[in-house]
Amino acid sequence: MGVTRRIAAVVVASGVLVGGFAAPAMANSSTSCTALPYVVIGNRTCKTGILYSNAAHDLRIIARSDVFGCTESPWSVWDVDTGRTVASGKSVPKNVVIHGLYGRYRGRLNQACYKDTLQLRDY
Repeated sequence: MGVTRRIAAVVVASGVLVGGFAAPAMANSSTSCTALPYVVIGNRTCKTGILYSNAAHDLRIIARSDVFGCTESPWSVWDVDTGRTVASGKSVPKNVVIHGLYGRYRGRLNQACYKDTLQLRDY
């Protein structure tokens, strides 16, 4: 095998596309946010970072609260590119898997209790 063929084999094996773009790495990634304690209730919000759906085209959403009795914090997850909401809820704790997703997603807690957390996972 000549040098040119070895280089081509390495390029193909590594997943790099010559003249194109490779898909973003999506192995066990997550992003989260936690509501801060020092903000007036009703204004406590936070946004997660951006996360791609996984190779199976799904996304896990985990909402939780460390405060006893806090169960009504609204949350939402949307497609960053289209602005379309793909999931929302008003209860903590919550563990939801959304299927059939192909894009980039971000989550938000609205009117959260102190220390409420929203996490997006691709696993």
